[in-house]
Order: sequence, then structure tokens, then C-alpha cells
Amino acid sequence: MARPRQSPPAYLYSLQEIEQALGFPPRTLEMLVRLGLAPNSVTGGERGKTRLWDAEALAQFSEVSAFYWSGFEMVSAARLAEAILSYFTQIYGRSRISGLYSRTHDGKLVFEIERLRASPSFSAQSKERTDDALIYAAMRNIEYYKPSDVWKDDTYFELIDRQYGFIDIPEGLKVRSLSGRKDPMQPTFRVRGLERGGDLTITQIEEEYPPGWHESYFEPNSPAVARAREIENEFFAAYDNPRGKLALNLSRAIRSAHDRIYDLRLKRAGEGGAHA
Repeated sequence: MARPRQSPPAYLYSLQEIEQALGFPPRTLEMLVRLGLAPNSVTGGERGKTRLWDAEALAQFSEVSAFYWSGFEMVSAARLAEAILSYFTQIYGRSRISGLYSRTHDGKLVFEIERLRASPSFSAQSKERTDDALIYAAMRNIEYYKPSDVWKDDTYFELIDRQYGFIDIPEGLKVRSLSGRKDPMQPTFRVRGLERGGDLTITQIEEEYPPGWHESYFEPNSPAVARAREIENEFFAAYDNPRGKLALNLSRAIRSAHDRIYDLRLKRAGEGGAHA
């Protein structure tokens, strides 16, 4: 008699769960791992061992899914998602795009988070109380969370003309716009080769700026700053008069992934494969 498949810990996600929840074709995650386009798994990878990923990895996979279901080829979707998550990691030390952490000011939610951290389901976890899996579980337990809601502080990504990437700058982050514009959407990435799939390259806009532009920012006649401003204005010109625009709610994409896995686990529990 075959042994029943063991459920992963509450704060980790299996390959099968992720692929099913995000609607990926079979063996998609294996392909991304092989190409070096998947985040590192927490466990597994060796022969006979099941790969498990944490909430930060689930966030990246959810952005891959968002681009894939918007019409991107899978490899291009993975590279865009990796670039975006890397950008936010540079700012915060981790992505924090989901918006879940921003809700932890509520006393009742904090109490439930701490209760869960001491429970058997989460006690083996090495993550801090900022972990999305922990916060999400606590929010569902106290009915603090409504699936599919759009939150006012959600983070958006917009791709203009298939090459100009904009992200709305998170609240509290000082924006130094060379052109003086205070739009919430700020130029962030240049995407090249999207039409060629595997040849896709993504660079942050500041990588195109001339050396020394930052040091001479306050010098009105600096050639480096003038060139950097030209590049920024190129982005804004496309944004103001786009041929086409793709807009994605990055935060909601992550929360939706948690929603689907939550529903999958409830269904499995009802079928006799109870999740701890």
C-alpha cells in the first residue's frame, strides 16, 4: 500500500502546491530550477527529497505567475520577477511587497502572530515574525483578512511599450527624481529583447547613468546629471504617451497565491489529508 504524501510544514510550500495554486504547467518549477531562475528551496533537491520553498520564494513564484498569465513566455516572466524581487530586497533586505507586514500594527493580530509562533505548526520555523506565511495564517485565524481585496498601499508594476518598467515607490521612501516629477510611478527598469524570449535582459535605470552623476547631483551644469536626466525623461515621455501598457498589482499577486494554497490545504484536510 502506498504511503500517503506527507504535508509540508504550515510555513513551507511544496512543488506540487505551488504549481497547482499558480496554474503552472507540470514540471515548470523543475525547469526554472535547472535554468537557475528559481529561488533556492529551503529543503530538498537531493535524490528522493521533496523540495520545499518558504514565503519569500512563494512571493517570487507568484510574480512569475502574474507575468506568465499576462502573456509572457515563462523564462521572460521568471527573469522579470527575479529583477523586481531583487530590487525590493536592495531596499528592505527582503521583498515585503505583499503588504501583509504593514498590517501588523493591530494589537489583536500581533497577539495571534505570537501565539502561532509558539504553536506546533510554526515552532520549528526560523523566520522572524515578519514572515508572510506566519502573518497570513494569523490573519485568517482571526478573520482579519478578506481574499481578493485591493489595499490602498499595494505595490504596482507597469511595463510601457514592452521596455520601460515603472514601480510605484513605497510610502516613506525618499524619491530623488532628476526631472523633478513627483509621480508615484517612477522609472525603474529597462527591458530589452522581450520579443526574443530567451535573450531578455533587464537593467535598473541607474545602471545607465554616467559615472559620477550621483556625486554631482546638486551641480546644475554637470554633464553626468544632464545625461542621466535625459535617460529619465525618455522613460517619462513613453509613460505619458504609451503605445501599450501592462499594469500588475504585485502585492495582490502574492496574497492571491497564499489564498489559493490556503484553499488547497483546506480541501486536502477535508479529504483526509489534514494539514498540521
